[in-house]
Amino acid sequence: MGYNWYGTVSAISYYCKMIKTIDPTEVKNILEQEILTSKWNKPFRFLPKELYDWALLSECTISDNKIEKWEDFEFGRIDFDENDFRDLVFNNEYAESTEVLFISGESLSKGKAFSFNLSDYEQFVTYYENIIVMSFFQPDDYIVYLREYKEVKIIRQDGKLVKINKVVSA
Repeated sequence: MGYNWYGTVSAISYYCKMIKTIDPTEVKNILEQEILTSKWNKPFRFLPKELYDWALLSECTISDNKIEKWEDFEFGRIDFDENDFRDLVFNNEYAESTEVLFISGESLSKGKAFSFNLSDYEQFVTYYENIIVMSFFQPDDYIVYLREYKEVKIIRQDGKLVKINKVVSA
């Protein structure tokens, strides 16, 4: 049996209506306008450490927690999938209409970021796997911005989940 190119192209065309591929610079500009409002005077590369430092400079609230069983995942003793990612990052805390901006280490290496609504998460995972050509959840860096909530969540490749919130003035 040969590879079904028609099915893949049809699936990608369908997903393109709900999911946008955007330039990572656009995500940086949005973050700069909406949450990380202090001036960043260095080249920005979407490294978790740089986002953390920029959030400190912007006086955001930051928390980080160790992800349970990450080392087992990292060394292939267990597998995490897109459902585990959803539980870690979204955890039923956000409206399905929430706009999500998404960057992974792999997508960044290809010059891509993505925008989708949380209600389209499963379709996004399929789209991502077709574009990036690998399983969705890897022991890698992930940056997710939840626009309506002004909240950034970062999964760091060392097994930390970082949450950054904009401080709202009273």
